[in-house]
Amino acid sequence: MLLRSDKYMLALNEIDNAITKDKTKSIRSLRHTRGLILAALAITESNADIARKWLLQSETEFQYCMTLKERDSYGHSGLADLYLRWARRPQISVEEANEYLQKAEGVVVDGLKVVSERTSLLIVSADIQKELGNKPAQLAKLREAVISDSASSIGRYLLGRMLRTEGNSKKAMEVLEPVIRTDFKHVRAYLEYTRAMLDAGEPISKCAATLGQCKLDGETEPAFVGLYGGLLYMDDKYAEAKTLWDRAKDQRFSDEEMTRRQYRPMDPADLKKRRRFEGIIQFTKPNFVLIQRETGPVILAKSTQIDGKPLNKGDKVTFELSFSIKGAFAENLQLM
Repeated sequence: MLLRSDKYMLALNEIDNAITKDKTKSIRSLRHTRGLILAALAITESNADIARKWLLQSETEFQYCMTLKERDSYGHSGLADLYLRWARRPQISVEEANEYLQKAEGVVVDGLKVVSERTSLLIVSADIQKELGNKPAQLAKLREAVISDSASSIGRYLLGRMLRTEGNSKKAMEVLEPVIRTDFKHVRAYLEYTRAMLDAGEPISKCAATLGQCKLDGETEPAFVGLYGGLLYMDDKYAEAKTLWDRAKDQRFSDEEMTRRQYRPMDPADLKKRRRFEGIIQFTKPNFVLIQRETGPVILAKSTQIDGKPLNKGDKVTFELSFSIKGAFAENLQLM
């Protein structure tokens, strides 16, 4: 309550009193709260030297939380958010702002490998991208670092992701290529590189082979499982895709992660349009239908009628595909 009321010193005194009573030094919520209070002091302090002292203390608290329980996302997201907020301080240079944006994304990348709940880290990562996109000077500095080959792998990832989302897939691949050539553990860089390949119209088999190079670490990342499984499926490697999706059931992904669509195949002739497929309704239930293509396993569709007309066994339909951790799904059905 004191923190939310902007009474930071009173809040710090209160939490310090609580921590002194924690004889085991193991109550993470106390240390996390102290980290949040110190972060607020660091961000709001006008004196640069004092602000940096608060920053270091806040950093230490979040790192302590991570040490106590690595799989808990609070310490990771707290630290990443601290670095992001510091990068927004108007008093610091463009170079330092970029440094802390990269540090924030580095915490996200490392955290996603171990935490059991990823949402808070993904939110921070999205905020980092938004921050970079809103600061042309910082983006220009990052470009300069890449051109001079002095950018870190995280810096290249941030710039590559920005370029891809802006529609410059070829340039994004150029920026990211040095990362994927040297770091097979950088799953997020591989994901962005593969998405750029797809945006550029590269063959599915080539995209699948590229992304598959990081599968040892990738199978703990929901975006990898959904995209790689979809690419394997589109490359007619149905058994490999099923094995990947079956193993994902043991990863304890959240419901949101399980259902989020990670890949939607586009039309090779027009990459701005979704690709359509043909099939026959094989099985109907009140809440779903199963569709059989000429090749491959049956596909689940949650649509049971088109324009008010119920679908029946034997109906020929066209549809679009999407892929998540759970596998392939048919969408936007139309009668042939």
